Amino acid sequence: MLAGRPMFACLNAHHDSIVAAASHLEQLVIARQPDVLELASARLAIARLSRSRVNLLETVIYPTLRSDLGERGIASVQTLREERLRYLAKTSRHIAAWNSRRVADELPEFRRVLTGFLASLRARVDAEAITLGPLIERARTVQPASLSAGSRSSRFRLEPACLRQVRNLDLSCRRSWWS
Repeated sequence: MLAGRPMFACLNAHHDSIVAAASHLEQLVIARQPDVLELASARLAIARLSRSRVNLLETVIYPTLRSDLGERGIASVQTLREERLRYLAKTSRHIAAWNSRRVADELPEFRRVLTGFLASLRARVDAEAITLGPLIERARTVQPASLSAGSRSSRFRLEPACLRQVRNLDLSCRRSWWS
């Protein structure tokens, strides 16, 4: 079983990693002539961390909360999910528009756009923590292998190593879960 506290600790670890990667990207872009390959690598790191966070949300946290949420909680989670989809579309457009060549050619504009983009990312992370924190704390326990058969998330199973990490509150799970 996975208690609410380790689940929230792992979500916070994901959030912390994303914020740290965003700060790293900001530091890179401040440089007079940033290395475009380093920028691309930093952007990819944020994408991978975000994907890992989404997997945690969709395969563990949301299915766990489903049974414990009232109407208000369900609406809050649904709002987060809808915002995530809008943010994903925005991210896709950003990545498509700002390839490495354009970043190099239009660095001052990229800096401006990136500032807003990373502010949105941080706001998203904050909204998840503020919304999900209390809901997770109220969650009793979770058994990921016994998700309801009809749910989309029931297709996913946590590997035993991942379960052990969470049970032991091993925060390195942010690097190994679904990576």
